[in-house]
Amino acid sequence: MNFKLVFPGGYYIPTEDDFADLPGYDGNPSITDHNLDVYVLCEDGRVYVGTAFTVANVAQLLAKDGFYFWASDMFIVKDLAQQTIRDAVQKAIADSCFSAIFSFIGFAAAIFPDFVSYELIE
Repeated sequence: MNFKLVFPGGYYIPTEDDFADLPGYDGNPSITDHNLDVYVLCEDGRVYVGTAFTVANVAQLLAKDGFYFWASDMFIVKDLAQQTIRDAVQKAIADSCFSAIFSFIGFAAAIFPDFVSYELIE
């Protein structure tokens, strides 16, 4: 299945400089301690949603509540590099797990107001 990744909030991973002056910052680079929403745009126009979490981010979020953590459409990756996320989606497709992880949210023309064609999505 051909697909493209679209980050609805934009692909922005805060750097150490963004956090260095904040109280409680522990020095962990955010590419390994963060989460990102991901749209998976299929060539036929279907759009699915998921959220990529890192293990460190799940641990941090769990520590806030202490009892449990969950998120719908969640998948855990080693880091939030775009290639890592792409590889994880590809592996989920190959392992026939894609539909268990990601939720169908509609077609591109309804999701993206300026959608023209799959080929024009970067």
